[in-house]
Amino acid sequence: MRRYPLRVQIFKSTFARPQIDAVTKKVRYIYGVDGRVADLLQEYMNFTMDLQEPNKFYFGEKDANGSYNGVLGSIIRNEVDLCLTAFFVKDYMVDEMEFSVSVYDDKICICTPKAKRIPDSILPLLSIRSDLWLAFIISGFLCSTIWTSIRIINLKMKMPLTASAAKKDYLAKSIWQQYGRIFNDTWVALVRVNIVRYPPFANECIFIASLCLISMVFGAVFESSLATAYIRHLYYKDIQTLQELDNSGLVLMYKYTSMVDNLFDEETLLFSNLKRKLRKADINAKLLNDIAFKGGKAAVSRHSKLMLHSYHYIANKQIWIVPQIPKSYTLSYVWPKNAPWRERINQLLLRFQATGLLPKFIKDMQIDTNIRDMTKYKNEEQQDPAGLTITDLQLAFYVIFFGSVMAGMALIVEQVCFSLTS
Repeated sequence: MRRYPLRVQIFKSTFARPQIDAVTKKVRYIYGVDGRVADLLQEYMNFTMDLQEPNKFYFGEKDANGSYNGVLGSIIRNEVDLCLTAFFVKDYMVDEMEFSVSVYDDKICICTPKAKRIPDSILPLLSIRSDLWLAFIISGFLCSTIWTSIRIINLKMKMPLTASAAKKDYLAKSIWQQYGRIFNDTWVALVRVNIVRYPPFANECIFIASLCLISMVFGAVFESSLATAYIRHLYYKDIQTLQELDNSGLVLMYKYTSMVDNLFDEETLLFSNLKRKLRKADINAKLLNDIAFKGGKAAVSRHSKLMLHSYHYIANKQIWIVPQIPKSYTLSYVWPKNAPWRERINQLLLRFQATGLLPKFIKDMQIDTNIRDMTKYKNEEQQDPAGLTITDLQLAFYVIFFGSVMAGMALIVEQVCFSLTS
């Protein structure tokens, strides 16, 4: 192109970070994937890149008066020759604009506040999965029933008593009275406490030994889960589906209209409800920071942006990405329709993809971002591991307190009943 000047627009986005000169306040160079692609195109096509001032409306959208702002408006007004910030490939209702070949793919995702941490006072209860608690409780009732069945068989078959057996008047009681004692001893064995009176039959003693083995397994699982919960903090259940997102009542914030135009396009009640919750935020608003520290709302964002520039929020358990991704997009560069350089740029972009340059540029930017984040956040105050405190053991003291209160109330009731009957 013999150094022909091209008016190139590259504004701040996931893969582009314009660097402004501190003195002239002009764009000095473009950091990121899009900037490296622009340099390669300039080198191979031999044009002069005239970087335009980043448009404050970024991608652009239709105003109330029917005109377009941002890059869309610049293309319509013939103010830009080439935009090397990738657009979602969709219908923008602008006939004057044309897309390049596909550059890369991305997903639109929804991020919400991370679920709150489980309080230490109830952590011992919720550190164990509900199915394990259920298995433990069922085992207690089932084992007591099995033990009672063994007792009935022993009594009917008149099995010999052990040498250290209790008096026969214990066996003379009804089977329901004996079941109460068996039920109590079963749970005593399962929670690894010594049994005061052992059963009078040898096969029942063997059964108690099996209960002790079961209690060892359950106890080891409980203790390891509880220790892990105090080392690695546990949180309440996060939002997993769009239905749960709808039930949460969170408002969905977005910055760019192009992100939500076709986001919930299915004619379902769920998508209709989510559409009504969409709210447009200011173009310069820090949505992720508000979600992380204020909560009360969710945000529609690009998945690559979250992974590249906002991963510290995820690593620090401050935001959560809903796993159910509503939309995937292909992204391309744009320029005025029928531009004479479109074929050559498309050829070069396809060549960059075939040689693996674009994935390499993305990987390089990811490494640079990781190094920057490590440098930026390494001096943040880190919590040193500490031993358990009284706060961590609140539940144990609550159990002792309520147990003492109930025992005192039972003592008073027994004294009153005894005085009335005597």
